Amino acid sequence: MAFEDDLAVETSAEILDLEGVAERRERFVAHAAAASKVVVYAFVIPPGATVSGLGPDAEPRDARGQLELMIALTGGALGKFPGGLTVRIPVAAAARFEELAKTLIETFLVSWGV
Repeated sequence: MAFEDDLAVETSAEILDLEGVAERRERFVAHAAAASKVVVYAFVIPPGATVSGLGPDAEPRDARGQLELMIALTGGALGKFPGGLTVRIPVAAAARFEELAKTLIETFLVSWGV
């Protein structure tokens, strides 16, 4: 064929640095174990509830929307239980979440646990 001379086939393979791969895997497993430790907060927020927004000159805002914002800022996750919401925050970010969500916690928190 006319194109056979134009084709080049690469037959070599790169040997992976297996020691480096093992070290990266160990770091990943350690990070995953640390990130799996969470504080679980349960909130009951009635429809139409408002709280002051973030910042010094913040206007009243939707309470659930503010909760979702604070969860996003701290790397957490939102879930539901009958009649309310559960929030899972990594232990390392729990203090920051509690600082941001102080008003929500004082008003709408019904339980928490690690």
